[in-house]
Amino acid sequence: MIIPIVFSTDHNFIMPTGVAILSLLENSSDCKPHIYILQSDDVTDSDRDILKSICKKHEAPIDFISVGDTFKNSFQIRDISTPTYYRLLIPWLIPQHDKIIYCDGDIIFNQSVSKIYLFPLEDNYLAGVWTGFKKHSTTGAHIESLGLDVDQYINGGVQLINAKKHRELNLKDIYLAHAEKQYTFQDQDIVNIVCKGHIGYMPRWFNTTPNAINELVFNQNSHDALQEGLDSPVIIHYAGEKPWKEFTYWWLAWWQTYSRSPFYDPALEFQIEKRTLTKTPKLRPAFSIYIRSKIPFLGKLIDKMR
Repeated sequence: MIIPIVFSTDHNFIMPTGVAILSLLENSSDCKPHIYILQSDDVTDSDRDILKSICKKHEAPIDFISVGDTFKNSFQIRDISTPTYYRLLIPWLIPQHDKIIYCDGDIIFNQSVSKIYLFPLEDNYLAGVWTGFKKHSTTGAHIESLGLDVDQYINGGVQLINAKKHRELNLKDIYLAHAEKQYTFQDQDIVNIVCKGHIGYMPRWFNTTPNAINELVFNQNSHDALQEGLDSPVIIHYAGEKPWKEFTYWWLAWWQTYSRSPFYDPALEFQIEKRTLTKTPKLRPAFSIYIRSKIPFLGKLIDKMR
């Protein structure tokens, strides 16, 4: 089974994207992933060569697609660059596939990508995972100001896209009309607005973020399935703090993959460990509790450093 999966990146995000691809290929031996990279103009030949080397080792095809300056005037915030908008054009940039997976580069696969690809899309425009945002919060107020229901708002970092339906309805023009508006969550807001009422909801562990951990730790009524999913998520999504910059949840999972990648640099590992000494006392309570329950020796280390 061939599974098309898309990442979008600029030069600065090549390393985490490459680590994500490596984790994908290491955990997806039951299928044949075909990697597509939507690239900005600053991606170099050297960048492409290193991603090609990862794919070649696992006999996976990889294609690079230049998007050009289509989104040059798009709104940028929180240091999130223009390539975040590239995903809006996936159905038309890759017209040979009717169903396509999109993933952000700040992820790690823990199980096969086939689990996501086989999720039933039915007649929905796409499928994603609920963010876990709460109604009575600043973020919740923003989402409701867009005319959206917080409980139906998905994270845009992992999407199963019904590309055929997108093309049939010519959603491209609608996406582009929204792309220059100043939305707080940029393309994620746009996807939720355009696809409202036509979104499939995948299990939380298909795209596990810090919100899922917080829900499990603080909600004693959390369903057993959430616990099961957190024990073995399909995708770990480092939304928020990045493990190549600081100590964060599931830090070890990313670093184990990174250490097997062509990008591995012991000096970077040393820098992160050094930063951890000052970062750890400020860790969120949910993360600290989760670490103690899942990795006891790290919990003891945290206590020592406090």
